[in-house]
Amino acid sequence: MIHQSTIPVKIQKYDIVYSLLEMGKRNVFQHVSDRLRDNEQLAMEAVILDGYNLQYVSDRLKDNEDIVLASTNYCPWAIQYASDRLKDNEDIVLASTNQCPWTIQYASDRLKNDDRIVLPLIHKDDTVFMYVNERYANDYDLAYEIMKKKPTAFCFLSDKLQDNKTLAFMAVKESGNYFKYCSTRLRKNKDLVMEAIKTASSAYKYASGKYKNHFDSTWDMLKINPKIFRYANKKLRDDYSLAYEAVSQDYYNFRYVSDRLKDDITLARIAYKHDIGMIEYASERIRENPILIKL
Repeated sequence: MIHQSTIPVKIQKYDIVYSLLEMGKRNVFQHVSDRLRDNEQLAMEAVILDGYNLQYVSDRLKDNEDIVLASTNYCPWAIQYASDRLKDNEDIVLASTNQCPWTIQYASDRLKNDDRIVLPLIHKDDTVFMYVNERYANDYDLAYEIMKKKPTAFCFLSDKLQDNKTLAFMAVKESGNYFKYCSTRLRKNKDLVMEAIKTASSAYKYASGKYKNHFDSTWDMLKINPKIFRYANKKLRDDYSLAYEAVSQDYYNFRYVSDRLKDDITLARIAYKHDIGMIEYASERIRENPILIKL
């Protein structure tokens, strides 16, 4: 029996390669001689067994439509190893992208700018915006249409459209996690910030400093989502009234109060009443005298 581990570095004989391929040895083709890499029958067997083997066939066969088409049918992303000429072949690009839309990134610039090919792909997979001509990611009407069904598309739009208030609201209403993709200008929009933190406390991290470093706006946001407290700056986490409100709404916030306030019996007691394990985050004085918060 021939084991894969014993395959020689360069196999010269056609019959051996063919037998190994018939036995399902997927990696054998990377070990064959240059002459056999240029054999059409062996190359076809190799890419049918594993489309990724296209990377090992000769440059001449990477320009063979039948072999490339066979490889993309079995492994859509194998198109990256096709010749430049075939990356500009509509049939081959469609064979690949119909299975995996994101493989459009390997197509020619001409096809990345072809509405007949690109638009259906964007409707199937919004990540396609990243790989095609930039005009698509800059098209407001297209973005609006796609985002009605897939708000995630906001992540892949142009800087210009990530500065569009309407599209930004569409995105953050779906998930505040998309707030980080908003432009610097829109991160200063209080209504947008408030909308974002409803579903994602982490949106607070990306808000303009005028909000996340300001007591009044942080207080307002705390009312909407107490989990934003963990992202507040050190000064705010050392403010007793803000810390009291945060811990009262969510005892878990006791973990994030300043070291000074972790020595506060009232705050420690609130957290302890909900979860005795929270004493772990209290000051050394309280940990050594738990009776202080049990009273």
